[in-house]
Amino acid sequence: LADALLGDRTKLRRMGHAALERFAQRPEVDRTRLAIVGYCMGGTIGLEMARNSENVQGIVCFHGQLDTPMPAATGAIKAKLLICNGSEDPVVPESHVHLFSEEMRACHADWQIITYGNTYHSFTDWTADGSNFYASLYNEQSDRRSWQAMRSFLEEVFHRE
Repeated sequence: LADALLGDRTKLRRMGHAALERFAQRPEVDRTRLAIVGYCMGGTIGLEMARNSENVQGIVCFHGQLDTPMPAATGAIKAKLLICNGSEDPVVPESHVHLFSEEMRACHADWQIITYGNTYHSFTDWTADGSNFYASLYNEQSDRRSWQAMRSFLEEVFHRE
């Protein structure tokens, strides 16, 4: 399913938007204080929604794909972005990090990437042992550090004076 969605980023963006709208309609949700936190495919969807000018305050992407056939236009990204990736993740090679950085600079986004050394794909998934995909390996230290980075990021995003 992921490959089909990655091949149709317009559909992927529509699905992400529909899910967010459904969530935001809940009575306990404050539409002025929304963030997207996604892991792997969920992180990729969050980044695509950012590129599509989704109206949220922040997006956190853990080991998601950074490349896209539909880069953001200048000024399109409204949300602050935090990307947490592993240095050894073959799903997100250095060339993708570089292209993503160039895209974010060109569209004047508020973004940051944290790269965790000696860390592979799915580093937050404590069940990832390389048996399903050789480079999916849990890393307790990177998991803990990325969780703290997310907490600090969301505190910044939602801080009200």
